[in-house]
Amino acid sequence: MGHFYTNFSILESDRAKIVGVLDALNRRAFLATHKNGWTTIYDEETESQYFDSIKELGTQLSHSFQCPALGFLNHDDDVLEYWLFDGEKIVDHYNSWPAAFEPKGDERPAGGNSKLLCQLFDVSMRAPELDRVLHEEKFAFAFQRHEELAKVLGLDPWLATMGFVDIRTEMLPKEIKDKIAATSATGFDS
Repeated sequence: MGHFYTNFSILESDRAKIVGVLDALNRRAFLATHKNGWTTIYDEETESQYFDSIKELGTQLSHSFQCPALGFLNHDDDVLEYWLFDGEKIVDHYNSWPAAFEPKGDERPAGGNSKLLCQLFDVSMRAPELDRVLHEEKFAFAFQRHEELAKVLGLDPWLATMGFVDIRTEMLPKEIKDKIAATSATGFDS
């Protein structure tokens, strides 16, 4: 059995502001702040992996913070998907293996506009690396692709590749538990 998780990454580091928005949206979540301004949000409701729930929160986050948001889903370490939100719109959707659930689906990744990712997250010199990770390189597990994508975007790979359940059940290495506890536990977990 592989890994299942969802999370959202935004370029916003004001923890109090993020907690306020999540409170207003009545969401239970953990936060992890990365060293370069990124925050990853681990939402309880989206762990169900229902696309509508992911899309709803992603658009709310992007709209609330007036910045792009990336919503990620790892399904059984077979499929990595992301939705790129800009305001109240989904401007890109990536699926690493469309054939996983569609008999006539493509074996090759779909979506994943590396130029748009670079433009929205100001990493313009990294487009070739993003394109390689999204479309060319083969990975045994979806979390490995997500780790590489996180590195290119400037996210901590460990913090980018987990979800609410991982944190809630504390199935994490000690150094990651310490990072979450020290920088970002929100109090939503009571």
